[in-house]
Amino acid sequence: MIPVLLFLVLLLTPLPAAANAIFDWTGTCVTVCMGQATLHVVLSDAYVPGTSVAFPPPSLLLEALYTDNVLSFDLTGLQWQVDAQGLQVPTTTQPSVIRTMVDEFRSNVDGTWRFGGESLLGKLPGCVVDPNPCFYRSTGIGGVWVDGPAAVPWPGGLFVAGLALLIAARGAKSRKER
Repeated sequence: MIPVLLFLVLLLTPLPAAANAIFDWTGTCVTVCMGQATLHVVLSDAYVPGTSVAFPPPSLLLEALYTDNVLSFDLTGLQWQVDAQGLQVPTTTQPSVIRTMVDEFRSNVDGTWRFGGESLLGKLPGCVVDPNPCFYRSTGIGGVWVDGPAAVPWPGGLFVAGLALLIAARGAKSRKER
């Protein structure tokens, strides 16, 4: 009986939740790029989606991969680690922004958007000479957050449930042997 009670206590005890939130954005290119542009964002569970954070610690934004038909660029590279200046995603009432000193993604409430930057060495054809900055700026319309948040759960709850089942099974086996 005690193993069953222990199982129930372990199963019903709340565990600390730690989950990253994943959001995806899409927009239609108007200048520089053609077709669709996308942004895939992974935020740590320490960030409250939609809040504005000036000079955020790099640990809040785990991934921000912008892609169009010209380039793919991860905004969480070295520039983000050194000089992150703004984070506010996703939001439908204010512009969504990921900004460093030299790179920026911005999607406005009316659907207009832009992505631009200077830290794109090696990402654009002909952009190979440092210290000459290679500037890229794409703009578009129809920018929307298409889904989210999708939580990536911490697997600790499965471990505890499995451990509780193992304890309960061993307890049942030992009762049979008596």
